[in-house]
Amino acid sequence: MREEVHFRIYRILLYAFAFVLPFSTPSLMYLRLDHSYFNVTPSILGLFLLNWLIEANFKAKFQRIRENKLTFPFVAMVSFYLLYVIGLTYSTNLDFAGKDILLKVPFLLFPVLIFTANPSIWKPKMAQNLLFTFTLGSLFALIASLTNSFLHCGETLSIDYFLYGRASLFFHPSYASMYYCFSFIIILYFLINKQLHSWKKIIAWLMFLLFPMEIVLLNSRTGLLAFVIIMLFFAFYVFIFNWKKSLRFIAYMSVLLCVLVTAFYLMPAGTNRLFASINNLFHKEAKALNDAENSGIDQKNKDAMFGRVDVARTQVWESAVEVIQDHPVLGVGTGDIKEALMEKYIKHDFPTPQENNLNAHNQFLQVTVTLGFVGLAVFLALLASIFWISWKKRSILLLLFGLLCMINFWTESMFEKQIGVMFFAFFFALLCYVATNQLLKDNK
Repeated sequence: MREEVHFRIYRILLYAFAFVLPFSTPSLMYLRLDHSYFNVTPSILGLFLLNWLIEANFKAKFQRIRENKLTFPFVAMVSFYLLYVIGLTYSTNLDFAGKDILLKVPFLLFPVLIFTANPSIWKPKMAQNLLFTFTLGSLFALIASLTNSFLHCGETLSIDYFLYGRASLFFHPSYASMYYCFSFIIILYFLINKQLHSWKKIIAWLMFLLFPMEIVLLNSRTGLLAFVIIMLFFAFYVFIFNWKKSLRFIAYMSVLLCVLVTAFYLMPAGTNRLFASINNLFHKEAKALNDAENSGIDQKNKDAMFGRVDVARTQVWESAVEVIQDHPVLGVGTGDIKEALMEKYIKHDFPTPQENNLNAHNQFLQVTVTLGFVGLAVFLALLASIFWISWKKRSILLLLFGLLCMINFWTESMFEKQIGVMFFAFFFALLCYVATNQLLKDNK
């Protein structure tokens, strides 16, 4: 009886975390709410840990890691976190280091909490329902963002609230695009495998239409590029390993193509950042800027659209490489990365990185600057475990999750924000566990 109570609490907390993750974040850029009140994911994670500790039976729990053949990803993730703890010993800014260690606690907790779970917790279709719950949370975030955009557009008569930064109510467009992209992957997977029925299928079709359109409106170049690459890999998987469903996949992709073409067509001239970047490559920035001037976009969004932010990102990358050359083996330590980068910004007179105290804007560089090539090696081993398990278990969701994160790692330091840490740690642990235990199988 006592064990069943813990199982029930565990399942409730899993569902609750999956649902609130897409809109619970401490970095609300436009929504004027008390951050400490709205950011509930750490509280749910704390309840997870408390339930796990009270349940006890630790020896049996850790034996399940080996039994489930999750030793390698578990060791890789825990080692990655412990390297940040070790980085405290050679850091001078212990205040920042302490906050960073706390930020990255999910890297330690989620593998422990999920990999040690009793398989009997997972009732039939629980994995499917859990992933669908996450997509419902993403749909809630999307509808809230669109509602906010409509309200502000009605007040200001400006389309700016439908595009890029103002289109996302809860967090940066790059992260919002990543969440919507992964949610779309889940929905497409369910539709192709006919795993949804009744009201779920109706809502899934709504998501199928809304998520891609919102990705276009968010106008994140990384988000758009990631979405295209992910769809190509998905198509490759279907045609090679699941060819019987190829006609169904082509039908869905045809609908998707119509949605995307319509979304791009409806966007005002000069507001597409991807096309603007291409224009810049061919020295057509003046025309693109002129189009933007006539589209009602504010100055902040123009700066983001036409490469000015790209210049700062390139400067940051150059500075990060120099810091790595100075500290190649163990890096500068968990607490000193901002000071190390700032020294380079000042040295080379990079104004935008100085003013905004920018991080490396690349997770691979961020890890290497902080923990050196030792940390990078462990990080790459962690990513390798994702692709190894996905290949061995033929888990397309785990594969596309890893690929989506890899793409975003090139332009964002995802692990410097709670919304990135929570996303990666939760789905890394969850999808690895689901894949190794074959808890989500394709319908034939």
